[in-house]
Amino acid sequence: MYINQRYIIRDKLYFMIGYRKANGDFMTRIVEEKRDLIVERHPENLIEETLNYFGFDLRGAVKSAGTILGELKMSPFIVNPNNTVCLLPAKSPIRGSLVYMNIQHIENIEPYGKGTIVMCSGNRSIILPSRTTHLVTKVSQARTLRRTIIERNSGIERKIIYRYCRDTGRFIIHNDGDPD
Repeated sequence: MYINQRYIIRDKLYFMIGYRKANGDFMTRIVEEKRDLIVERHPENLIEETLNYFGFDLRGAVKSAGTILGELKMSPFIVNPNNTVCLLPAKSPIRGSLVYMNIQHIENIEPYGKGTIVMCSGNRSIILPSRTTHLVTKVSQARTLRRTIIERNSGIERKIIYRYCRDTGRFIIHNDGDPD
């Protein structure tokens, strides 16, 4: 398997797993639709580089996701705004075993022993040491985030009208279609 130095996260990504080499350096295994590859970088560096490529940063992506979903531990976030690739961190980075899944390819989640098996499109799967109910909730939150971003970027969301209130001297937000 060829070792890459760089990688931009696109919609073909199924999931990526970070691990340490024997010398302590981080590597990332990338699992895509038709290929697997290794990148000599930490997964968070790949995420940051992808976001920078599109003019964003990780801190902003996580903060933006927090404004939509509320403050969550290990929140999903949009990493590629062109393809609305939403990554879901599946395990704590503190443990040194990082897994980020692209929710576009998740087809099914089932219990598997003490963990969970996540089945992706293209007959790919990964077994995680997470509770199934926890993972199902996280995937639902990630899909909500992705759907919200798609709606906002395509003009589907309801229009917001700002009206000035003379009594209070403030602007009041009205959604289009709400009674006055």
